[in-house]
Amino acid sequence: MKKVFVSILVFVLTMNFILAATYEETFSTYKDIDSSSLQVEALKYEPYPVNPGEYFNLWISVTKTGSEVKGATFELAPTYPFSLDSNENAIREYSSIMGESVLLEYKVRVDSDAVEGDNSIELKYKLDGSSSWVSKEFQIYVSNAQTKFDGVIQDIEGNSISLALANTGKNIANSVIVKLPEQENFASVGTSGQMVGNLENGDYTIVSFEIKSLKKGTNNIIFQIDYTDEIDERRSVYLEIPLDLSSGITIPTELPADFPKQGMQNKSTSSGYTTYIWIGLVLLVSFVLYKNRKKLKEHLSKKKKIIETPDWVKNSKKK
Repeated sequence: MKKVFVSILVFVLTMNFILAATYEETFSTYKDIDSSSLQVEALKYEPYPVNPGEYFNLWISVTKTGSEVKGATFELAPTYPFSLDSNENAIREYSSIMGESVLLEYKVRVDSDAVEGDNSIELKYKLDGSSSWVSKEFQIYVSNAQTKFDGVIQDIEGNSISLALANTGKNIANSVIVKLPEQENFASVGTSGQMVGNLENGDYTIVSFEIKSLKKGTNNIIFQIDYTDEIDERRSVYLEIPLDLSSGITIPTELPADFPKQGMQNKSTSSGYTTYIWIGLVLLVSFVLYKNRKKLKEHLSKKKKIIETPDWVKNSKKK
């Protein structure tokens, strides 16, 4: 019985030793890849910062720091908000890495709903013959420099259509141009684009176009808004709005109650108000003069008598 117990004890101690040796070997290999054989670092990514709904290029440098590395495998393993398209290979394999550095380049997609701030992306790598992967993370900064637009048809009169356009996003839109692009159901008459200028978040403006309908009934009209964002990227967004011109009459459309009221106003509207004010002032002055024409006539007659030469002055001159 004692022999059996001793045998079991020896077996358990032997297995513990083997397991410990295996763990140390695995840990040693893991450590060797990370610190002694290869140095992996992100060189840069462009654009900086990256934007939701767009792509960025990531460059990763791999340098041999010890003896020659006979084969290595690298895999970019992006998680939300990053991803790779199906034509972008995540795995890169090298038969050997000698004196020169290896440059890994990836084209990464950013989800359109990505949250602003630092987001990590992971690169895994291992040496040939090893089953242990080393993981390294890089921080990518996401900044939503874009903005959003909303619009309504404010007025339709004949062939003239007015669009009320608002910057409903959180960022400024610089050098805004509104265009009526080529489309199936509508075409512009004369100019097809108007310069608006800068629109702060919450600002709105009104732009008008002369159009002709190429198809009767209710159809969607498309407006193109070009602007420069906060990182100096030129961008284009599109607004598609239902429009019915089949009746051929004026269809006024008021702005919604929640449509932004602050910000830029239509310049043609303000100039029209100024003209009305001047006409009103001229009419008011004319009316006052007409009502007091008798008194004014008497006043001018008295003033004329005052400024005439007195008789005693005339007589003295004759002497």
